[in-house]
Amino acid sequence: MKNIQIVIVSFLILVVSLLSVSCEPDSHSLEKPLDESILDFEVSQNPTYDNQIYLKSKTAKATAYWDYGIGISNKLMDTIIIPFAGTYKIEYSAFSQGGYTTKSADVTVSENDPVYFADPKWELLTNQALGKTWRVVAVYVGPQSDYRANWWQPDISGNAYYHDTVTFDLNQGFNYAIDDQSGNIKTGKFVLKLNTDYNPNDNIGAFDYLTIIGEGLPVKDFGGDGIGTTYRIAKLTEDQMILSQGAEFIPDRNDQDWSWFTVYERVN
Repeated sequence: MKNIQIVIVSFLILVVSLLSVSCEPDSHSLEKPLDESILDFEVSQNPTYDNQIYLKSKTAKATAYWDYGIGISNKLMDTIIIPFAGTYKIEYSAFSQGGYTTKSADVTVSENDPVYFADPKWELLTNQALGKTWRVVAVYVGPQSDYRANWWQPDISGNAYYHDTVTFDLNQGFNYAIDDQSGNIKTGKFVLKLNTDYNPNDNIGAFDYLTIIGEGLPVKDFGGDGIGTTYRIAKLTEDQMILSQGAEFIPDRNDQDWSWFTVYERVN
């Protein structure tokens, strides 16, 4: 009996000791985020090619994170390219055990990247930042291997899309807009891939391809409601553009040689 009493007393002492320890205030706490005044970083530009920007984090014991609007980086030192003219905010965040602190710097790019947009087709399609507007004037069917051969051309003058216009520009982005001429303007983005063999199985070789992200072009397509639709550029000059879409875009018809061609003429 005496031994049982000793065990009970010892247990009570242990419980009281644990409770007293648990009730003591926690001496460990998170550090505070770095003060903005100690953030140390550099943002500079190539003096002869100001689309090229140099990022350098010099904040001690901190992880760097950069956000420049059209991209991000987590490198202490990095070189980035901003292809479009304009003024951009470069946000720099320094992460430490206490969280992160952010500061920013502005850069001004004087012109659209002459290296990235060196191919004259960019100018022909968009007129750079100023933009270029096109209107559908004809639709016909022919062999996808030769846009000059016209098998059949329907009259489209009564179609709803006949007066629609489409505009492409490079004003701080790959911008696209479709206007139905009744006050409804829908916008999206575009992708231009040059000298690409879209489907090696069709044996027509490499062409340039235009993909619309968002609202499709004002003609029938095989991409489903015009969302994310890709067109082959059969012809592109200062004042005329012919886009093709046919068998090469349909997996079970790659061996066929036919396509719908849409002719656009420049409006402005």
